[in-house]
Amino acid sequence: MQSECRRENERGGGRFSFDARHRIGGWWRASWRVAILGISSAMLLGAQAISAPPRPHSILLPEANRLPDANDQMIMQANQKKKQSFDAANAERKRRIDDESLKLLLLTQDLKARMDKIGKSPVPKEMMREAETIEILAHDVQEKMKLTVGGG
Repeated sequence: MQSECRRENERGGGRFSFDARHRIGGWWRASWRVAILGISSAMLLGAQAISAPPRPHSILLPEANRLPDANDQMIMQANQKKKQSFDAANAERKRRIDDESLKLLLLTQDLKARMDKIGKSPVPKEMMREAETIEILAHDVQEKMKLTVGGG
């Protein structure tokens, strides 16, 4: 019986011809592929809908938005007082530098005027000591200008 069915199919005497079976089989395969694609895409979309939506990323950390507590306020006040004292010390240092610079300028102008009066004669010991004092004062002012009082 099987051999007869095989012969019938080989001769084309079966229910469908080879072309019709080929067309039906191609359509059948294509419909299965479309169905599988549809089901898999529906599963993917469903999985995305079930998962939680992405959380927006904030730029600031929550710690940055909190109000300072009593300890933080005390620390901030202490830092502010410290900064004010540093500012006051720097202002005083600058005032002293200005005063010493003015003294230095007056001393050098006075020494230069007396040196001009002497001309080419030998310099007296008194003027040499005054020049040394001016030099020391100039070095002190230079060192004070390098220093800065401050916490950072």
